[in-house]
Amino acid sequence: MFVYEFCERGIQTVFPFYSLWSTSFGETVAYLFVGVATLSGVVYLVMFVVMVARAYRHLRDRQTNISHLSPQAQKTAQAVFSQWKCFLLLTATVAVTSISTVILPSEALVYQWQHHKNTYSIYTALVLGNYGLWNAYTLVTAFLHAPSPTVAKKQDSSADNETAEKMLTKQSVE
Repeated sequence: MFVYEFCERGIQTVFPFYSLWSTSFGETVAYLFVGVATLSGVVYLVMFVVMVARAYRHLRDRQTNISHLSPQAQKTAQAVFSQWKCFLLLTATVAVTSISTVILPSEALVYQWQHHKNTYSIYTALVLGNYGLWNAYTLVTAFLHAPSPTVAKKQDSSADNETAEKMLTKQSVE
């Protein structure tokens, strides 16, 4: 999409009334850029969903292995697992809505153009909602990764907490 925008806008700085769509070759190139961008977006989304599903499965597998810990360590581990599951769900939601925000406005504009209903603009609402979602995602990410003040005050080095910490930070070998 960057190449498409660069071609369209770059030429318009020299000749403001030029459009990449005005010639048959330009139209073919523009459709090619849009098609490649759409295909890349779909491939990204599929790969992202697969990675989120693998991470969710990995968390679920880890969650079944905490039965040997003390009740306090189990409670801490359950809280961490729940936190990461919510984070994965939020990340997937943000990715899907970001891709949808690119695709849906073009469909809405085509509908408005075909039916001559220019009384409202859905594009602005979708883009503004997407920016708000990204802001909320950034804040949630900052809060999820901030250190807990209760953990910082406690310097408990019991065997259960060390075992829980090792289990939560251990890298999977697959």
